[in-house]
Amino acid sequence: MFENFEIVEKFAERAQNSEDLHTGMRSILLNEYNSMLVFTSFDNTCWVRISANVYNLKSDYTRMAERLTSLFETPKSEFFSHNDSYNQLRTETCVKLVEKAQRENQDEYHAFPDKYVYFKRRAMMFEACQAISEVFVRGDYASEKIGVGVDGDMELLEGVEDSFGKIGENIEFQKNFKIRHDLTSPKDSRFLITVGTDFIGKVHDDEVRKAIRESDVFIAGMDGYLMGPKGLAFICINNEKLRAGFQPNVVSWDKGKCLQDRLAMIATRDQSVIATVPVLLRNYYLCKILYGNDSFVGEKDGRFYKLNSE
Repeated sequence: MFENFEIVEKFAERAQNSEDLHTGMRSILLNEYNSMLVFTSFDNTCWVRISANVYNLKSDYTRMAERLTSLFETPKSEFFSHNDSYNQLRTETCVKLVEKAQRENQDEYHAFPDKYVYFKRRAMMFEACQAISEVFVRGDYASEKIGVGVDGDMELLEGVEDSFGKIGENIEFQKNFKIRHDLTSPKDSRFLITVGTDFIGKVHDDEVRKAIRESDVFIAGMDGYLMGPKGLAFICINNEKLRAGFQPNVVSWDKGKCLQDRLAMIATRDQSVIATVPVLLRNYYLCKILYGNDSFVGEKDGRFYKLNSE
C-alpha cells in the first residue's frame, strides 16, 4: 500500500551526528511545523518512526517527506540575517525567527506596558525556564531552580555576589564560595559558582549539563554561541539555601516570592528577550543538525565564530 520512504544520505549524516536528535527535532517539528515525528539514532543510522492511523492518507506521508526534505535543504541565508564572525562573544541574535519573536514581543510590550508587566511576565518567565529545563538540561531537572535575566551573565553573577556579602576582595566570601569560569575545575568544600558562557553552545551539551548539575550555582549567557538576543542569560541555583537567599540587583515587591518572580519583576523594563527563549532553543538545535557538521564554532585569530559564520 505504501511506497518506501528513504532518508537521503546527506539528511542522515547531519541528523545522526547530533546528540539532540530526538528532543531537538521533535520540538522543532511540533512548534514550527505543527507535525509530529519520532527521530532516533541506532547503529550509526538515523531512523524515523512513522505511526499509521486509520484516518491518515498516503498524501500525509508524502507531504511530510517533502517537508523534511525542504527543511534539511534550508540554506544559511534563509536562517540567519548575516554570516559574519564577531569581534566579541556576547552579541545581538542573528537568527531570523528569534529576531521576529523579539520584535513581536517588543510591539506587544510597547502597546500596553502595564498589561504586559502585570499579566504576561510571569507566564513568559515560566515558559522560558521550562524550555531550558526540558529542551536543554533535561533529565527531569526542576524548572523552579532556573531563572532568566535580561542584563547578561555578569549581572546575574554580581547579584549572587551581592546577595551573599561580597564587597571588594571579601575574604569571608572567598572562604565560602568558589567561582570558576570553566567547566572542569574541581569542586571543593566551598559553594561552587560556574560561569559557562564561554562554553555553552561550543562544547558538547552534555559537558554543560554535567556542570549545571554539579554546581551550586550555574550562570550562562545565551547571547554567545547559543545566538540569543543581547543580554539574555540564565541562572540555575541547585542549593536550596542559596536559591532562597539570592536577590537580583533590582529589588521589587516580589522579593519574598520564588526565584522566577524575583527575576521577572524588574519594574517596567522591556523583557521581550525572555519570551524568545523557547524559539531560541528550538532553532539552536535545528542549526546544529543542519549546519553543525560543516561549521566551526569557537574563537580564532581574535574573532568569534558561531553557527551562522561561513
